[in-house]
Amino acid sequence: MDITNQGTISLNKPLTQEALDAILSVDEEFVEKTVLEVGDTDIYIEDFPDSEFDGTMNVIIDAISPLGYVLNGEVDYWGDYDGKTFITDNKAESVDVQGLWEYELADEDIIKALEKRGYTVTKTA
Repeated sequence: MDITNQGTISLNKPLTQEALDAILSVDEEFVEKTVLEVGDTDIYIEDFPDSEFDGTMNVIIDAISPLGYVLNGEVDYWGDYDGKTFITDNKAESVDVQGLWEYELADEDIIKALEKRGYTVTKTA
């Protein structure tokens, strides 16, 4: 499968050698194919080939979250299929192109669109 990922992931604090070693222990290829160094507060993903990027990110998050790291960001992917991986408070989730509208539209816009089609919408949370 041919998939390329590109985007930025923010860390809540500068990367330490201990955290970098934790990432290396679970996924050496990730460190080799991204822009990631001790002291950085952002991870730059450029042309990273991985068809299971959300799974890769969840493994990395599991490795460094015990060290007090919180990751957030968005990584676009394209190739055999297109979409975006959202990393929100240490949880990575990939969404294909068809599902992106749910993430990128405000609740009010979605409700208006449904009501325009004749649905009655009640927001509970």
